[in-house]
Amino acid sequence: MGNWLNGKWFCIWEDLLRLFALLGWQIRKQGLIAPKPAVVPRGYASCWTNYNKEMKIEMTNGNTLLIAFGIVILNIIIDHLFAPIGLILTPVILIIVSFLIAFQTYKIKPIWKSILTFGLVALHDIGIKLYGGGSHDIEGQLWVHMLLFIGLFPTFGILLTSILRDGNESVLNLVISAVIFPILIFTYLHFFSELGIGRHYW
Repeated sequence: MGNWLNGKWFCIWEDLLRLFALLGWQIRKQGLIAPKPAVVPRGYASCWTNYNKEMKIEMTNGNTLLIAFGIVILNIIIDHLFAPIGLILTPVILIIVSFLIAFQTYKIKPIWKSILTFGLVALHDIGIKLYGGGSHDIEGQLWVHMLLFIGLFPTFGILLTSILRDGNESVLNLVISAVIFPILIFTYLHFFSELGIGRHYW
């Protein structure tokens, strides 16, 4: 008899605990009692905020570079399929790409802005010379270089403006960053000025 009563009271207490737990869950679900906010130590909060900022910067820079790269590839495809539209758009493409690298990226050193801009300019020129539609002869190559230089002047102006606005670098680094772009362009054209001659796409 005593064992039966003890078992019965145990079941009653268990049912009551379940009822209170369910009632508390319903109250919190209805918003009658606000959940207790989590307390984050100040040091951990600061580190977490800095980490979030760095991640956002990296994502922004990555997206900007991806967009610039996509614009270059898209114009190469356009010139291959609908020549000479892509070739004519060369100055516009170079200006857009240089603007993205110069003013839509964050915490990138000026020298890397110059190198990245040169890389995209060279990639666009290589793509036009190798895969542009039509016949690739000397006359066509002259048009390629003429439109390239038309785009290079404002491109260098945009890049130079961005470099000179950077107040965190020494004068020597700023000078190197400004000079390295034309040096890379000159070196590239010296070795690859006749790239693609003799190719043709109809």
